[in-house]
Amino acid sequence: MRTVITLILLGISICSFGQLSKFSIEAAFSPLYYQLKEPDEFKLNFNHSEGIIGGYKRNDKLKLRTGILYYTRNYRTQPYFNPNLFPLYEKQSNNYFSYLNIPLLMNWSFFHKERFNIYLSTGLMYGVLIRGQKTIIYSDGSKQTISFRDLKEPRKNGIHNPDETYECIDGIDIFNGQVSLGLQYNINKNWSFLIEPYYRSIISLSDVYSFYCGLDDGRVSYGVFLGLMYNFSKTE
Repeated sequence: MRTVITLILLGISICSFGQLSKFSIEAAFSPLYYQLKEPDEFKLNFNHSEGIIGGYKRNDKLKLRTGILYYTRNYRTQPYFNPNLFPLYEKQSNNYFSYLNIPLLMNWSFFHKERFNIYLSTGLMYGVLIRGQKTIIYSDGSKQTISFRDLKEPRKNGIHNPDETYECIDGIDIFNGQVSLGLQYNINKNWSFLIEPYYRSIISLSDVYSFYCGLDDGRVSYGVFLGLMYNFSKTE
């Protein structure tokens, strides 16, 4: 504990004396939209992403970024059931998912002026599902809430297999690829405002997890990050 406190105080001291001229930190927020293959079955609720990202500027052209991002995937479904055949049926299902992402991004600046900087960013994101929940509304008005942490499905690739179980929360890894185009407006020497439209797609996820974790649709997402960045400056 004493070592951790010492390192924190050392970091604060370094920052206060302005020795981190190549480093920056940014806070960002983005509304999030998922591209659906079956929009008649899946209806999106409001989704968002936010987080803290640190950057290291290698030179005037190249910058490396990493941090932690939180994002949601919330949607509802309205399956069709014949009320004459099913007196009690599922009228609507509200699905809520939360994830944590660790991005590894590289910026390449191709237009730079005193106030403006335009850059292309690309990279990978490692994500993990931290919360999954479904609320089912039945035809009689009753509700049932199910945590995906408790769901186990004895199936593998759609084939019944009692020896295999899959939990939605534990062990699910998601890899996303992302590409974005960013505009940086320098308010002054230390503070900058960012606008960064991005395209993101899941590139590695098994079909089993995809189905049982609510990821069978909407693998492609779009958004626009709005951020405020602080550039640590070196004291002369």
